[in-house]
Amino acid sequence: MPPHPFPLHDRGSPHMIGPIAWGCETTADHLFASSEPTQRTFTGAHKVFDLRTQKAIYQFDAEEAGDVIAVDPVGQIILTTLFV
Repeated sequence: MPPHPFPLHDRGSPHMIGPIAWGCETTADHLFASSEPTQRTFTGAHKVFDLRTQKAIYQFDAEEAGDVIAVDPVGQIILTTLFV
């Protein structure tokens, strides 16, 4: 299967990929990703990508920059954002 992009933000947006985490158990085929700003905007995007469909399947409503992302042993997401 050829590589497939998983965009968090539009091209040219002042953000970069921040923390990522693989799912487990019920979310084993999911990649959780957050973005961090490259400028002092303190905004971010937090999306979940399904590797089987190769699409973003949902986005979290948190809009702060992502600092930490983890998946617990049953496959649920733990997202921590920091606003400084």
